[in-house]
Amino acid sequence: MKRLILLLLVLLVLASGCSPVGTSASLAQQPGMAIVSPTTKAATRTITPTPTATATLAEPTQIASASLTGTVTPIATLETFPVVSFIQNTNCRTGPGVRYFALLTYAAGATAQANGRNEDGSWISVRVPDQTNYCWVAISTVKPFGNVDTLRLIVAQTLPDTPTTITLVRDLCGKMNVVWISWTAVGSARGYRIYQDGQLMKTSNGADNQYYDNPKLKKATVFSVEAFNAYGVSNRIAITVPACK
Repeated sequence: MKRLILLLLVLLVLASGCSPVGTSASLAQQPGMAIVSPTTKAATRTITPTPTATATLAEPTQIASASLTGTVTPIATLETFPVVSFIQNTNCRTGPGVRYFALLTYAAGATAQANGRNEDGSWISVRVPDQTNYCWVAISTVKPFGNVDTLRLIVAQTLPDTPTTITLVRDLCGKMNVVWISWTAVGSARGYRIYQDGQLMKTSNGADNQYYDNPKLKKATVFSVEAFNAYGVSNRIAITVPACK
């Protein structure tokens, strides 16, 4: 009888230990094993995507605008090179004025290509035939060709200054008349030209600023002097020598 009761107790203990709903049963935790309660929600890990840098292109209109802002180059005004026709035989000079040396002569009816003007438009620069050089003609010597102001402004070469004074150093009448004149030197001059009553008597190259002569002096005589350089001459300065009696 005792064996039967003992057997029943053992069976009862075994039955209670295997029950799935028992709350007093405990399991030994094995190394490396986590025990999770059935009533507790497992913790979840939320992974937030790392933002990725995205290249943003400007709108097409913005790109075009930025590009144009830095690269726009003003368009230069086109120069005009009209062909002019001469209405008379015309000296073409080294500069815009009659005191500039004449280089060549255009015949009436000839043509030339203009490329510039002086400040007031009274002279124009034209191309020398078969050359790349230019010379100047008065606007009055060519047929009208349009607005002269459309030609580019060209600054002419500088002419020498005019001597400021002229002096009669000696004036003698006798068997041989003597006239000796001098004038102030001009630093920008290459030399001087001396005239008697408008006729060229001497060209002095260099700094010599005196002139000696034995004129007849049958009447009052005008002696004049002009300075010159590579492009032309200055205005003349003159003195009158009385006639010898």
